[in-house]
Amino acid sequence: MIAVQQIPTFPAKVLSVGTRIPSSPHAVSVSLPTIADVIAYENKDPGTMAKIGSGYPRFVQHSYIRRVCDELRVRLSKSADTVSFVVGSIAASRDAFIQEDLGRCEVDEVGNWALVTVPEADARMRSALVCYLQHTGSGLSSREAEDWLVASGLESSAYPEERKEDGVLEKIRQWMGSSVPAETIVCKGGMNAFYACFQAVNDLQVPRGRNQWVSIGWLYLDTMKIMARYQRAGGQHVSFASTANPNDVLAYLSREGSRIAGVVLEAPTNPMLWTPDLARISNVCRRVGAKLMVDPSLVSPANVDVSPWCDLVPCSLTKYAAHSGDVMMGAVSVSLESKDGQFLSERVRRWVQPPYLGDLHRLGFLLDDAHEILDRINRNTCQLASFLESHRKVDTVRWAYHPASAKSFCQIARKDHVPGGVISLRLKDGFSRFFDNLRVSKGPSFGTRFSLACPYLYLAHYELVSTPEGCELLKLQGLFPDLVRLSVGIESIDDQIEVYREVLDA
Repeated sequence: MIAVQQIPTFPAKVLSVGTRIPSSPHAVSVSLPTIADVIAYENKDPGTMAKIGSGYPRFVQHSYIRRVCDELRVRLSKSADTVSFVVGSIAASRDAFIQEDLGRCEVDEVGNWALVTVPEADARMRSALVCYLQHTGSGLSSREAEDWLVASGLESSAYPEERKEDGVLEKIRQWMGSSVPAETIVCKGGMNAFYACFQAVNDLQVPRGRNQWVSIGWLYLDTMKIMARYQRAGGQHVSFASTANPNDVLAYLSREGSRIAGVVLEAPTNPMLWTPDLARISNVCRRVGAKLMVDPSLVSPANVDVSPWCDLVPCSLTKYAAHSGDVMMGAVSVSLESKDGQFLSERVRRWVQPPYLGDLHRLGFLLDDAHEILDRINRNTCQLASFLESHRKVDTVRWAYHPASAKSFCQIARKDHVPGGVISLRLKDGFSRFFDNLRVSKGPSFGTRFSLACPYLYLAHYELVSTPEGCELLKLQGLFPDLVRLSVGIESIDDQIEVYREVLDA
């Protein structure tokens, strides 16, 4: 077990495919060390997938969860021509039944869980369940599955790790740091937080005749999927790129305001770290009655405060708060100064999936050092960005203080020099060579105490980067397939600069 106070070091060589990052069985990242490995993973190459026993939990079914599912199928005598999925709560299984039109599924209640079984031949239904679990984050956590296996005598003991039970909810409330009166609601993950907010706003606004959603800037994959897939009847999604004229966006909000349920954005956005002008957007939203949802996960709510401008703040606590990279968790802050704030708070609580206590207590331990670790990450990011911007082989460096939106970012920053840990990098050439030879752990996620790197658009939007039409769409959004997203850790800044220098100068 890695003690929190230890400073991580860079691997002597690139981690092999499928290596957990970190080594805990509850790691949320997995090594995909080359572009070829990433492409094989996206194409579900059997040889590559056989090496991956865990990964980012909404995308890769953990080996513990597979074992739980297999055991429940035996106990419940499920037919060999069916497949089953464990849903984390009975309420979520009922929601999945409605949202995904699961007319021919079997639902078995197993304690607080549900085993949902569908015909193996029904590809649509299988796909629908996979999508629901991925997008809404309503599955089991690996710790939930592990504890069940131990209790059932199928594992000898749980993985040893530090946990702390006392005061964890107050620590989360302080981490979210709302400067206006707010309710803080904890849930299984960042996407579950967004899903709950989306449905809560629909509960409020659809009866009022408002069924249009507006997004500003490029959003995370599953955020977009939720808005497209789980709209209410007659719903509509209108998207504005970060490159759009801000006055045109505000004019649209003013003109269509009576139809708009909510406006969604990230501050900053992933992966280009563009920060919209929240004050101007918020003024229009409040005037027309649209609810504003702002996700600050990319730099963390401990670095920025968006609460004065919005109604709901959905956020991933997997990033930065759970800096060891082994906890899935999310939270929502609901402004009680917002009109309808109390109603929205009640509805968010109705839609969220509560976190597992084992995960909550692990996060309680990690939060004791989270602010100190974030301060180190902030300092390292400032210095690494400066080095990368000055290197002759680097074409573009996007980070929170990039001139494109530095002024807007400073409006929400809690203090100076708080960029978070994400830098998106584009080279003048040699994208694959740079990534393949980079001596940094390579896999999804960010906000960990150890450095990470990933070809973000290959992982999040492979269906776009793999076609000429998709690449053109990305360019219209100001995005490029050959971006490398860096997550800066707390390693010695001299070591970090040397690791990047050695691959850039090779």
